[in-house]
Amino acid sequence: MNTTLTARTSSPEETIALGVLLGQLLVGGDVVSLVGGLGAGKTTFVKGVAQALGGQGAVRSPTFAFVHHHACNPPLDELLHVDLYRLDQPQEVLGLALDELVDDGTVLVIEWMERAEGLLGEPSVVVEFNAQSEATRLIELSMAAPRLAGLLDALEDGDRHSQRGSQ
Repeated sequence: MNTTLTARTSSPEETIALGVLLGQLLVGGDVVSLVGGLGAGKTTFVKGVAQALGGQGAVRSPTFAFVHHHACNPPLDELLHVDLYRLDQPQEVLGLALDELVDDGTVLVIEWMERAEGLLGEPSVVVEFNAQSEATRLIELSMAAPRLAGLLDALEDGDRHSQRGSQ
């Protein structure tokens, strides 16, 4: 059963930090769906996920390459950052053979997964981005309840640290 957490970020750095927290919970075989309009913060979020996983190489939008491979720290082998924005037909996703790339050593993060229309199965995590202003984002994370509890704990720890730092 999936549950949902909504977070508000007020800067790219906060969006990256939220990505780091999620990245620390990901395991090989996870598929993360990123949903949101152009400029909503999806690629910025992936920078945090990559940072948490030890992803090597600059994280940038894979809009023109479809898939960017980032080597990771063990026990993972790689983070695959995918962008399906330019695909017009769901069947074009099959040509990318993404299902063959996911294994116990790989985390797959997909921007615009809705263009695949269920061809890739259910994602482990769905992250929806809603831009409120130039810098502010509402980010809704939906995942299995036990794993989301880990993210909630990490967010609460972060809040406690930031509150201590501001006193």
